[in-house]
Amino acid sequence: MQFGIHTLHVNAAPDAVGFYEATDWHRFAWDAAELVGHAIDGIQMRKILMP
Repeated sequence: MQFGIHTLHVNAAPDAVGFYEATDWHRFAWDAAELVGHAIDGIQMRKILMP
């Protein structure tokens, strides 16, 4: 990758999980401390980018 980024992470809203899964994101718990405030119901996901 041009910028050295190989993995993306997102705290997805529960009603957006279908969109993310359809675009090759996968559920992946990466940091439970992120799930506070407005993200408390978030679903953590990641997408691994191809080099």
